[in-house]
Amino acid sequence: MKFTAIIPAREGSKGIPGKNLKLLCGKPLIQWTIEIAIKSPFIDKIIVSTESVQIAKIAKDLGAEVPFLRPKNLAEDSSKIIDVIIYYLKKLPKIDNFILMQPTSPIRELIDIKNLVDLEKRYKTHSVATVVEHKKHPYLMYSITNDMKLKAYLECSNSSNRQSYPNVYLLNGSLYLSKRSFILENKTLVNENTIASIMPPDRSIDIDNMQDWQQAASIIKRDMIKYL
Repeated sequence: MKFTAIIPAREGSKGIPGKNLKLLCGKPLIQWTIEIAIKSPFIDKIIVSTESVQIAKIAKDLGAEVPFLRPKNLAEDSSKIIDVIIYYLKKLPKIDNFILMQPTSPIRELIDIKNLVDLEKRYKTHSVATVVEHKKHPYLMYSITNDMKLKAYLECSNSSNRQSYPNVYLLNGSLYLSKRSFILENKTLVNENTIASIMPPDRSIDIDNMQDWQQAASIIKRDMIKYL
């Protein structure tokens, strides 16, 4: 089975202006995601969703498709990615199986895409999402009341024994495998039936600010041979 890669890339960004066009280790940020999608044997079409003429040109030059520009109302800071996906599925009815690849997660290997597809086959599922293990357990977290008292965020009877805590995971935002029917029925990328695909921390950086950017650049430079 082949998949369509959908890469959403807005021109605007609060944390890092022009983020998707900014050079990361010599390449526009979006280029890292397009290139790994091109290399994957499981992907036969790459669609970039953007409102930007400049991003669209870069995407086309690299071999991706930009069938149309995204409406401005779906390219704002408050726009939800699920609304963008639904819009594109309705406009492009031939897309059935797809992998959402967010360019703000530029560090991937081909095995990460393969793992997604293998899990889809093994579990016969319509939804797989990448996650990363999180070391800071919610059992150790507190909220603060109006009178400044600490209140445990989650009740835990064994809070003194950290070794007994179950592992917890965060969506890392890198990859989501899904199907048209799942999205249009559930209006979400993840629900209680979504299968987890675990990625290592070094490949789970979601660039939101300059600290994330610098960390991603450091990892790419360290392991450059993997990402050429």
